Amino acid sequence: MHSIDQPSSRPALLLAWLLAIALFVTGLYFFSGGIWLLTLGGSPYFALESILLLTSAWFLMRRRSLAFLLFMIFYITTVLWAFGETGIDFWTLISRLFVPSVFLLVFFALLPYLRQISGKTPLRAPSYGLCFLTCIGLIGAFAEMFIPHAPVAGPTQEAPLASTKDGTGDWSAYGRTATGTRFAPFSEINRNTISRLHQVEGSKNLLDLRVPL
Repeated sequence: MHSIDQPSSRPALLLAWLLAIALFVTGLYFFSGGIWLLTLGGSPYFALESILLLTSAWFLMRRRSLAFLLFMIFYITTVLWAFGETGIDFWTLISRLFVPSVFLLVFFALLPYLRQISGKTPLRAPSYGLCFLTCIGLIGAFAEMFIPHAPVAGPTQEAPLASTKDGTGDWSAYGRTATGTRFAPFSEINRNTISRLHQVEGSKNLLDLRVPL
């Protein structure tokens, strides 16, 4: 007997509520962050996907199998977005797909329970089989985190520096650039003009400062 996926199963009910809460919190986070990102001219992905997460959480709280279908739409579009956004890169993909895959694992485990409540056939064999395969995939992905991978590639070109009368030379980091070159490409100060520099009035040599004891 598969008592854990029966409509009267308390463990399945508790698991469904925990997953619904997780989806709801994630959906709220996606919605708030997505709206803020849209105001900055960013991708609409998070704002749109939040709708799927929130509606999936709502139907899951009501123990409807439609919650699984909505989440599958979210998961498939997230996979497409992740590969389109980053390509085949381990760290960028794992950061985008690991948590949704954990949600998918729980959904597969709950699917027979949800289908029986809706009066449908439980489909235990495919549901638990996909649950097992997802579990193996997550274990493999977790193990891969401890194996060296190529670092996440940054932008291929540095952001353009602000133009001033001294040329382009914003000192945006401690060493001027992220690589620490410490080179300031100022055009008004060179070998021919350095002799005309004057000491700023009021400046003192630190060795001349006397601290009373």
